[in-house]
Amino acid sequence: MKGLPDAISASWPLATVQTCVVHLVRNSLRYASKADWGKITYERVGCNSCHNVDGTKSKGPTWKGVYGSTVELNNGTAVLADEAYIKESMMSPQAKIVKGFEPIMPTFQGLVKQNQINGLVAYIESLK
Repeated sequence: MKGLPDAISASWPLATVQTCVVHLVRNSLRYASKADWGKITYERVGCNSCHNVDGTKSKGPTWKGVYGSTVELNNGTAVLADEAYIKESMMSPQAKIVKGFEPIMPTFQGLVKQNQINGLVAYIESLK
């Protein structure tokens, strides 16, 4: 197997090496933080197709620095970007539209599990 020391790839059956690698990956993910899981969810669910984490404008608002900030909405009001707001934005995205953006985000109601939602909130919070 490419990337393994010659001694291992020459003496261990490929299936054994693959099983060991799977076990190591699963165990490392078991100890991942909520924010780590949130980053994985961000990439797997497709949040990254509209939201970025580097502060630049995209189809949707950036997630960098948003947690704990005041967000201006297109109806002229403002809201604190806390856990409740972020969860509402995932489940009922048309409820509060950020100023300067179109209401294009679909709902993720029933598409993501509670641990994924919590992970996304933790990930967004970590993006100071």
